[in-house]
Amino acid sequence: MSVIAIIILVVGLAYAFHCFFSANRIEESEARALADWEALPTIDQYLEGTDGSGRGCRCTKCGSNSMRNRGLFSSADPRRQFNCNHCGTVLYRNTTA
Repeated sequence: MSVIAIIILVVGLAYAFHCFFSANRIEESEARALADWEALPTIDQYLEGTDGSGRGCRCTKCGSNSMRNRGLFSSADPRRQFNCNHCGTVLYRNTTA
């Protein structure tokens, strides 16, 4: 076997090893993110825990009513996470669909 063939074999094995373990880390990371999202209260549960002052949905930490939402894994993901725009507190989850 030539030196070039051995180098190609070693590089190929190293790449396969890297891809295998990278894929496992990504799957574990996505599983953790999904579990964290599922642990968040839904909008109804979140509103039940507020003071009921009729001021609308507000951050329980700072009182701001400015919120942003993002998809769990992408902007097109229907699983949404809502954060306070002022202090960054993760508030609740919701699904669009």
